[in-house]
Amino acid sequence: MRSLWLSSALLGAIVIGGPAQAQQADLFCSGAEPSDLLGMNNRSLMSELSSRYSSAASTSSADDVIDSESTVYTWATETAAHCAIAIGYLRSGEQDADSINRCDCFSNRLEPIRIAQPEPEPQTDDLCSDELAVTVYFAWDRSDLNDQARDALDQASSEAAQCGLDRALIAGHTDRSGSDSYNRGLSQDRADAVASYLIGAGFSRDLIETRAFGETRPAQPTPDGVREPLNRRVEAEITFVPDEQS
Repeated sequence: MRSLWLSSALLGAIVIGGPAQAQQADLFCSGAEPSDLLGMNNRSLMSELSSRYSSAASTSSADDVIDSESTVYTWATETAAHCAIAIGYLRSGEQDADSINRCDCFSNRLEPIRIAQPEPEPQTDDLCSDELAVTVYFAWDRSDLNDQARDALDQASSEAAQCGLDRALIAGHTDRSGSDSYNRGLSQDRADAVASYLIGAGFSRDLIETRAFGETRPAQPTPDGVREPLNRRVEAEITFVPDEQS
C-alpha cells in the first residue's frame, strides 16, 4: 500500500511513494501551456474540476490500481491533488492558474493510460446484488440529464433487466440558491426526469416512487444562496428482486 504525504512545494499536492518520485512526476507538467479551462466561467469551471477530481480520486482508490506498478496511480493522485487545490481557490472566487493548469495537464496524461487498461475479467459468480445506489448531477437551475447521467442510468437499467427490479426510490435535491418553494419544485422536476428516463429504459412506472426534498438535505452543507454542484442531484435507490423470487 503506497502512502500519501503533503508536499509544501505543491501547496498541499500529493506525493507518491516519496519526494523523488513526486518531483519526477511534477516535471511532466511544469511550464505547461495555459489550459483551455482558464477560459471558462466559474460555474462551468467548478463543474469540470469537480468531475476530474472525482474521476481521479475514484481511480486512485481502486484496489487494482493501488496494488499495481502502473503509472495510473501516479497520474490519478496528482490529478486529484491539483484539481482539489484549484477547487479550493475557486470556492473563494479565485481562478488559480497554476493549479488549474496542472489539474488539466495531469488529467490529460491520466486519461489515455486509463483507457488503455485491460478490461476486468467477467465475474463468474452471482452478478446481482440486493440493491444499487445511483447519483446523478445537474447544471444550475436545470433538470435535463447530461451524458454522464444518462450513462449511469443506462447501467442501472441494464442491471435491473438482468436482476429483476423490485423497487426504485428517486429523490430529487437542489442547492440553496433560490427560494424554498422554487427549489422544492425544481427537485421534483429532477426526480421526474430521472424517473421518465428509467421508464423509457424499461422500468415499470408502478415500481418507481419519486420524492422532492428541495434544499433540505444537502450533500455539501452551505450557507443560504450558495450554488453548490454537489447538491444539485438526484439519488436513486434501486432494489432488485431477491434470488428466490427471480
